Amino acid sequence: MRRPPLAAATLATGVVALALAPGSSSYDLLGHTLGPLVRDVRVFNDFEDPSANDNLLPEPMFPGAVGAPLAIWKAAVEWGSALHGDGTGDPTQQDGLGSGEANFDFSWQGLASGPGGLTDNTHSSIHADDVGVLAFAEFGQGGWRIRYYENWTWDDGPGAIPAQHYDLQSCAAHELGHALGLGHSSFLTTMSAVQSGGDTSKRSLLTDDRLGVQALYGVRSALKPRVTGASWNGVTLTLTGTGFSATNNEVWFTRATPAASGQIPKVTGVPSSGSGTLITVAVPQDAGSGDVLVRVPGSSGASLSNAWPLLIGCQPIVPTCPTTANSAGPGAVLSATTSQSVAANDLVLSATGVLPGQFALAFYGSSPASQPVAGGTLCIGAPLHRLPPVQADGLGQLVVPVDLTAPPAPAATIQPGQTWHFQLWYRDPAGGAGSDFSNALAIPFCP
Repeated sequence: MRRPPLAAATLATGVVALALAPGSSSYDLLGHTLGPLVRDVRVFNDFEDPSANDNLLPEPMFPGAVGAPLAIWKAAVEWGSALHGDGTGDPTQQDGLGSGEANFDFSWQGLASGPGGLTDNTHSSIHADDVGVLAFAEFGQGGWRIRYYENWTWDDGPGAIPAQHYDLQSCAAHELGHALGLGHSSFLTTMSAVQSGGDTSKRSLLTDDRLGVQALYGVRSALKPRVTGASWNGVTLTLTGTGFSATNNEVWFTRATPAASGQIPKVTGVPSSGSGTLITVAVPQDAGSGDVLVRVPGSSGASLSNAWPLLIGCQPIVPTCPTTANSAGPGAVLSATTSQSVAANDLVLSATGVLPGQFALAFYGSSPASQPVAGGTLCIGAPLHRLPPVQADGLGQLVVPVDLTAPPAPAATIQPGQTWHFQLWYRDPAGGAGSDFSNALAIPFCP
């Protein structure tokens, strides 16, 4: 990215910047493509700006990632051949994530153990300043590396961002376009050379971007394998889709631990059933939450499927709303212990800082909110589902077991892959409003 005068910035491709003259043709090609065996993407998350890592809300279609890695993962799947899962995860893209419609898909491989070299397919910040360049892509023999200058204020979204911030997801989508072989476009698209502060429009591919990636890899083939669903029971993964090989599939996973490059967890020689529509495979030990892809025999991009999100284990519990002070101190603090496994059914909520001897109600809902109520803040949107009342002990502590097999209502049934928001209401007779609220927790559940 290069920054001309005022607020705009031009995107560049490493040592050689591509500058298109006004009125020239649309997309440009750099002269390279990525084979189906070098589609991995990793992030070395050394971004210094708090705004680059302040999005802590889990996204169901992007399991296991928050902050800068989540923004960059979204940028990668936008180039994909089909919608990523159900396409959700970005409030600015109404047509869903996954717009390339070409024989091309990235394989998300999570965190990198370092910035890597020119062929290690990593994103990282570069701890240096440049008055005109925001970010750049470097190319090696069959690979790439993307760097972001730290003198700019990077923002991970997910919605609109301040005018003085630069959208990490937009920039990553542009630089990944260079990595897969596209130059700049003279149209105002993801691959156009200019990005302004506060601009999030480059997150979404437009027609010129799609035509560019299709020119490089071909329009998505009807024979390209396609994953349409994934379910994991704790040991075995079941994939549904079309176009799987009868006897010789490779199933690709996201690596659970950071790696510098390569090292994609794979299971090879996997058969399918149902005329190429069903695959059942044991998940390898080095696989974690991320994406799953299927590769059938062949050497073209049409041999590799779309990327489909897969939750393995549970995402972390995320605080979504702070507590408020009560008449006895700084306020009640809600926490969760044991596991988030639906099958284990052993989730327990606990709280400290409640008024001693007072009654409380834990409740939960499917969406966050922020509304002043009584002496505190109601942090969960309607409808609310109440758990049985409990009473704090003499120290202001309490415990609330959550029985997932007995929800307060059918609509409150908790399923694997869902995230529910939990909070505590409690009486505070000495407080001006008579009651108060704890902090809130976003709890993702897994099998």
